[in-house]
Amino acid sequence: MTKSAIIKNKVLELLSDEKEYSISQIKDYLKRCEIEDYTEGQFSGSIDNLLKNYKIKKVSRGVYRRYNMDDGIINDNGLRRCFVVSPIGDEGSDIRKNADQLFQHIIKPVCAKCGFDAKRVDQFNRAESITQDILDALNEYDLVIADMTGHNPNVFFEIGYRAKSQKPIIHLK
Repeated sequence: MTKSAIIKNKVLELLSDEKEYSISQIKDYLKRCEIEDYTEGQFSGSIDNLLKNYKIKKVSRGVYRRYNMDDGIINDNGLRRCFVVSPIGDEGSDIRKNADQLFQHIIKPVCAKCGFDAKRVDQFNRAESITQDILDALNEYDLVIADMTGHNPNVFFEIGYRAKSQKPIIHLK
């Protein structure tokens, strides 16, 4: 068994009680299990793999718990989650008007008909880092729809970031 596989198994073992654990608590557990000769890359790769495969869930920065099927896949309305990547622009700008029209009149209704709840980052009601919210949505949401209109560099970055997860993404222009 590879070192990464051993780390993943031990992390799942620790999180099997469905409590929340910080990175330092996870590493302390690995140490108690006499697993110490791993690199940071092996550890972070193992955590990323567990996240990507819905084995664990990120609760907050550096805090994780075991994933359960009610997490992240279905929202409160029973719909799967779709994250919409789009150039947003300033309030009242042409970019914002176009993005809002596309979102409200095309993306959102089509997603609803297909059983998805579409959200854009400007609709998140959180005071935390917008960058972290975007990265979390790109990692966790079932579907991403990316509007490439205007060749926005942030949109291209987010498309590339999502591509690493090998999860579904739809490109629009």
